[in-house]
Amino acid sequence: LIPALTAAFPIKKWSAAGALLAAAFYLLLSGAEVATQRSFFMTAVVLIAVMVDRRAITFRTLAVAAMIVLAMAPEALVHPSFQMSFAATLGLVALVQIGMPQLFSTPDNSATARVALWGGREFTMLLLASLIAGLATMPYAAFHFHRVTPYGLLANLAAMPVVSAVVMPAGLLGLAAMPFGFDGFFWWLMGAGIDWMVVVAQWVAKLPGAVGRMAAFGIGPLIVASVGIILMGLLRTPLRWSGAGVLALAIAWAVSAPRPDILISGDGRNVAVRGKDGKLHLMRGGKDSFAVKQWLAADADARSATDASLTDGVSCDKAGCVTQAADGAFVALGMRSEAMADDCERAALIVTLRQAPTRCRAS
Repeated sequence: LIPALTAAFPIKKWSAAGALLAAAFYLLLSGAEVATQRSFFMTAVVLIAVMVDRRAITFRTLAVAAMIVLAMAPEALVHPSFQMSFAATLGLVALVQIGMPQLFSTPDNSATARVALWGGREFTMLLLASLIAGLATMPYAAFHFHRVTPYGLLANLAAMPVVSAVVMPAGLLGLAAMPFGFDGFFWWLMGAGIDWMVVVAQWVAKLPGAVGRMAAFGIGPLIVASVGIILMGLLRTPLRWSGAGVLALAIAWAVSAPRPDILISGDGRNVAVRGKDGKLHLMRGGKDSFAVKQWLAADADARSATDASLTDGVSCDKAGCVTQAADGAFVALGMRSEAMADDCERAALIVTLRQAPTRCRAS
């Protein structure tokens, strides 16, 4: 707006310094979680690079941010927020450095340039950013939460433009107008944008196959998947496509991971046995539904913890429960000492907090 000011002073550097202070304030305001720390340190490195006339968005920026976060909190390495945040950012930096120059390297008079006049370039970049970020974080979401979201790209495309154009600007304007008492309209506008996000979320959640469930797998497939993502993100030569093969190997390994035959809660009051139908059947001596929910999620089982089918084939009384495993052997949950004699004769495995009889231990 003021050409003389921008020509005479390094306004861009001043703006970067102001943005750095604002980012630091938000870091303190938000509680400085790992994902926020990563965002702040990456933003800080970028803004400092602007102030010293260096290239801003690079893999070195990501590496510096990762080293700073790990130096402050080494345990963050095993947390899903750290893994998903840096995986998504790695994919986006690779898109900026590798994908964008090749995608938009055509002459200005090409069809690509003409489409860009109508917002085609922005839409394409939003599509690619959502797709790459979703694919990069998918292995970690499957490992930690046992879920994948095949329609995440569709939800982002429908919701993110409203977030960027309505929700965030309205929130900032409302904050600025609050001291003067003119903030009501902006909060209403922000609420309308959030309502749209909720509508999009509910619509996507109702689509067939909106929630893909993934059974638990070990750390090995996750490490292999991480190697594949790093290869595809860092390498500049066609050799980077070897990362796709590594990812395919990780997927095959994760899908073929064996599932447990028997699960026992830490307090010994809940036992889940895989029956002949391949599903878990629950013997319950307590009311700990949280452990059952975790078991079902890790088994890619859509049933709720209160589903009646969980107790199919399970016989219970006050003394305990018994059910058959996939191989036909009996598994017992003993709650009282008087049930131990029968359990010792019939069951191949007994789970109990009681002292087992000598005859039972000997057999």
